[in-house]
Amino acid sequence: MQVIRLSRKGKPRNVWQKLIEIVLAVRMEISYTKIEILSQYSSHAPFGGNVVGLEAASWRYFGRDPSTLSWAEASVLAVLPNSPSLVHPAKNRDALLKKRNVLLEKLYTKSILDSLSYTLALLEPLPEKPYPLPQLAPHLLDRLYRLNKGERIRSSIDKNLQERVNRILEIHSMGLYSNEIHGAACLVQEVGNGEVLAYYGNIKNPIHPEYGGDVDVIISPRSTGSILKPVLFAEMMYRGDLLPGTLIPDIPTYYGGFSPKNYNRDMMASYLQKMLLHVLSIFLL
Repeated sequence: MQVIRLSRKGKPRNVWQKLIEIVLAVRMEISYTKIEILSQYSSHAPFGGNVVGLEAASWRYFGRDPSTLSWAEASVLAVLPNSPSLVHPAKNRDALLKKRNVLLEKLYTKSILDSLSYTLALLEPLPEKPYPLPQLAPHLLDRLYRLNKGERIRSSIDKNLQERVNRILEIHSMGLYSNEIHGAACLVQEVGNGEVLAYYGNIKNPIHPEYGGDVDVIISPRSTGSILKPVLFAEMMYRGDLLPGTLIPDIPTYYGGFSPKNYNRDMMASYLQKMLLHVLSIFLL
């Protein structure tokens, strides 16, 4: 019944809606096992504040994956959905402690816990304050949420590499800000299979928040010239005409009567034609 009620958000609470929930609950009971129903409930139950779902609650209140929780910590999460608006770690802590200990006592009485585990669990304190949820790749998280809302996603992100990329971009961001550059991104992929190992969508300027940092630069549209730059640079590096640390002067340049200009929609057709001819000439030489 609780799972069905959670799945029908916004419905009025009256006799007619309760009858509908009864029918749906009976159908769910016939179609799924108890473990599957419990899994659905734990994934969508409220755990106090704006925290929804067991895994989110585990990270929010203990800063760890649910599989690593102690008996006392797991018991705290088990009793929270019973009255999430009244009892959670930020208020009514005495009531929460009492409810946790009652559950631990039941586990001990049913011989699920031995005497030592039960005694140690009773001595564990409640969480003092919520932990911030992990935000190693916030732009990727937003993108996956939009594309796969409600689904569990396992990404190919390498945690250690992602943390290193975050630090590198944060260090270089201050130098970029001083040069009036307010956007930067980094995408690291495995050459063999194309899997994304690190995803840094954009930098955030703490001094000038008006420039933002919420826009995911990785998936933002580019002009044709910007798309071709990595190809041209890679070819020049392959030929030895360009080194990784070489600075390219941003000044007017002429190639046999052709002078590249900034992207302009009005002259897009002619510009693309000339640009493509120039690219072809480089590769065919």
